[in-house]
Amino acid sequence: MIRRFAGAVALVTALSAAGACSGSNKVGDKSLLNVQDKINNCRVGECTTTTPAPAAAATTTTKAGAGANLGIKPATTQPPTVTTVVREQVVTINSDTSGGTSQFDPNSVTVFTNYPVRFQNKDTVVRSVVFADRRSPSIEPGKSWTTTFAAAGNFPYQDGTRPYATGSVQVIAR
Repeated sequence: MIRRFAGAVALVTALSAAGACSGSNKVGDKSLLNVQDKINNCRVGECTTTTPAPAAAATTTTKAGAGANLGIKPATTQPPTVTTVVREQVVTINSDTSGGTSQFDPNSVTVFTNYPVRFQNKDTVVRSVVFADRRSPSIEPGKSWTTTFAAAGNFPYQDGTRPYATGSVQVIAR
């Protein structure tokens, strides 16, 4: 076993020396006859090696550690989504000239099933809220209308007189 190892080391050393003396690392130049000839022709101090300039290396940044070389991608962990749900959500119905960014403020709320959503009219005119499956009665200025949702889902709505004024209620099963 030791002899085989020593023989393999000698062969590798001979191949390395032959390649170093010739300056050529082509596969076709590595026959045993060529190796022996190159070793015999290489005298101390006369061997030169030409090394081409290294090509620009591609840089890959990864956080996968040692597994990156195996194509293993790092595990990604998303922080948990936190949804705050209060007992009752209040949506204010604003006028078009209220200076706010939405006629419904907030324009999206989240509640559990059967929790109330109250629409408070802060405008100076009568308003209504229209869902696909229900519609509020006319809501006078300063008054409100409350509704609940028995099923989970997303329920978009709009103002009954201003269809561009929209919002949604996200209902989560509890």
